[in-house]
Amino acid sequence: MSYSIANRRYRQIQTRSFERLLDLFLTAHYLRNPDPSLPTATVESFRVFVPTDKERSAYLKSWQSPTLTNLVEGSAIREIDDAIKNWRKLHAAELLPAFKAHANKSYCIGEEAFQALYGQDSEKRACFYCGINEADVTRLIENRLLYTKRLGTRGRRMEVDCKVPQLGYVPDNVALCCYWCNNAKSDEFTEAEFMPVAQGFKQVWKQRLSECKV
Repeated sequence: MSYSIANRRYRQIQTRSFERLLDLFLTAHYLRNPDPSLPTATVESFRVFVPTDKERSAYLKSWQSPTLTNLVEGSAIREIDDAIKNWRKLHAAELLPAFKAHANKSYCIGEEAFQALYGQDSEKRACFYCGINEADVTRLIENRLLYTKRLGTRGRRMEVDCKVPQLGYVPDNVALCCYWCNNAKSDEFTEAEFMPVAQGFKQVWKQRLSECKV
């Protein structure tokens, strides 16, 4: 994989990491002080922000809520959403650069470390969970032994997963992951919970690879 593709992947996870953290931060600050203007959501408070388990849970519930009128810790989802949208509208241009700089430094794997993780060798770039590498994925494609309709956009290259979904893309929590494991693991399972499932995938790949003619 060329440097440019790995670099693009890194920019994508950097963006996702920041957006998730910012939403968690703003949600937590609203719950701490239900003021629609979010006066405590400052650069200084972002630099020392450590979410509690309760706040992480509330943030997840707000995303999973089927209606905007449902309550999270006594506040309607609509109220939280409106406060976050208003804060972004008023402060994005002024504050986001400083927020991003701190988030990229403290809450996301560094670019050099990511480049080392991703590497350039398709045989070494393998799924952390089931073990299949990109070279073997190519063999399965050439032998028409993969059946997903997503190959135009996903599957040919390793993706990036957070071992523990709630921790985000911090160092030691980032792993390369094939499309199939990433799709199945989603944000539902931890590394330990998903490993037995991945072993089943590993056996399927072993069988299909034994059927390859080229």
